[in-house]
Amino acid sequence: MAFNLISKFWLGLIIAGSCLFTLPSYADFVPPTQIADYQPDCPQGPPQAGGCWTTSLILKRPNAWRCYVHGHPFDPCFNGPTPNQVICDADPMTHKPGFLVELEGVRPLPPGGNMRSHRFAWILELADGTVCKYRTLYVDYVDAVPIMYLCSDSYNCKVNGNCSYLSGILGTPSYGRVWKVQKVIYTPAPDMGSIIRQQRTVAVTKVWQ
Repeated sequence: MAFNLISKFWLGLIIAGSCLFTLPSYADFVPPTQIADYQPDCPQGPPQAGGCWTTSLILKRPNAWRCYVHGHPFDPCFNGPTPNQVICDADPMTHKPGFLVELEGVRPLPPGGNMRSHRFAWILELADGTVCKYRTLYVDYVDAVPIMYLCSDSYNCKVNGNCSYLSGILGTPSYGRVWKVQKVIYTPAPDMGSIIRQQRTVAVTKVWQ
């Protein structure tokens, strides 16, 4: 009898305590997403001739451009050391320095480039160790929702770029202390019919803007 009374007493304390204390959620243990503004250092080597005719289609920030060098597009390109120079083909994840471009034409208007968007990411570094990059061309869709980022763990890819399965980000990231994305493994298909093989929520450790 006494044992039952003691058990009920402690059970009552636990129930009462559950109303007063909230256990921390998983998100409380995840470090906040780092936000980085990327500006490459001036690369070594002689500049190449080229031109920039529009603002970047990939980076939503000032002083980022879409340029052409020897007929090939490079996006984004960044302001260089002088007003008539830009730095193209640099990558913060691979530490690729890029190359300097001497502009043959006039930079596009407005001179400040795109309006900055703090809720836009060029490159996402995910908690699972993969890297996902924003793309503007040849975007796949799932039920009219675009897969806006292609990730580094697409697999069984051929030399021609075709892959048995692709890995990407469905839609856009959710924002907050910790950014999160809906990462999908999918089979690309024409129109809106790409087939999702796997979908899960993944935290973002670092954002490059």
